[in-house]
Amino acid sequence: VAVWRNRLHALASRMATQCRSSKCTAERKGFRRELDSWRHKLIHCVGFESILEGIYGTRLLRDLSIFDGKVYAQHFTE
Repeated sequence: VAVWRNRLHALASRMATQCRSSKCTAERKGFRRELDSWRHKLIHCVGFESILEGIYGTRLLRDLSIFDGKVYAQHFTE
């Protein structure tokens, strides 16, 4: 995640160096905030999924399959 964040920051910086107006500066800051918020959301989602998988094990896949109508695993051992 950090690698992609750094690449996007570098890309945004290169694109934004052409303009130094206050409007462009505000847009860059907003873009960085948005990247940071997505990074935090992704970390929380992955962490939450890992916690659930640790608690429920393979039953988690069966329970999550109701959301998209697909069955991910046929056999469950408990």
